[in-house]
Amino acid sequence: MNNLLFLTGAGISVDSGLPTFEGHPEYRQILTRSYVEMHPEKYRNLVRTLTTSALNAEPNIAHFAIAQTGAPVITMNVDGLHQKAGSNLVIAVHGYLPTLEEIEYEEFPIEFGGLILYGDLAPLYSKAFQQLDRLCDGGNLVIVGTSFFTGFANQFNQSAKKRNINIYIINDNASQKIPELLQNLGY
Repeated sequence: MNNLLFLTGAGISVDSGLPTFEGHPEYRQILTRSYVEMHPEKYRNLVRTLTTSALNAEPNIAHFAIAQTGAPVITMNVDGLHQKAGSNLVIAVHGYLPTLEEIEYEEFPIEFGGLILYGDLAPLYSKAFQQLDRLCDGGNLVIVGTSFFTGFANQFNQSAKKRNINIYIINDNASQKIPELLQNLGY
């Protein structure tokens, strides 16, 4: 499907019971490479909390509505809810959470490269922009649940604005607004 693309942030998962980092500003400090190197046990504890929360969360109506379109999803989330909902083409630009078993390995977090921390290089950004390049003239980009805190979200949005595509931004009530928007767009 070359006429629809999604970019999602933490706000899409609020209806699944997962808070955004805006409610926990300390998370951004902990999720940096320098913090991990200085305080590996505090980092391990936070990642354990995040992993447990994600494992217990279920996709919400917005995740399922997106999955039903079959469109690619670029997500800044590491919660795996798009995949649980059935989306097949998901580019998780900030990586993925470890399993509970991996968190307990002695070499964690040094040997675990699944999470892209603040300040790390994010190798999947280029794949995300490739998806934007594939979006047809007059196509639709739906940006869901992002505060545009990260440089990536801002760059993606600015790059999209330079193309002949329609941009829809939904930052609240995604479970209600995503199905409505998709119906209005004929998906």
